[in-house]
Amino acid sequence: MVSFEAHHTLWITFPGRKNRKEEIVYDQEEYKKRGLIERIFGKLKENHRLDGTV
Repeated sequence: MVSFEAHHTLWITFPGRKNRKEEIVYDQEEYKKRGLIERIFGKLKENHRLDGTV
């Protein structure tokens, strides 16, 4: 969790690099959900292009 102001909080949902000195703690379940959502949006965009409409 990264806090940049009193009322804003960011949750880290992706792993750090393997060679990083400090390990980043992240939620693996949220990372899986994020990947699923990104793939769904990618497929929607791809199918929109195949549709022929702009």
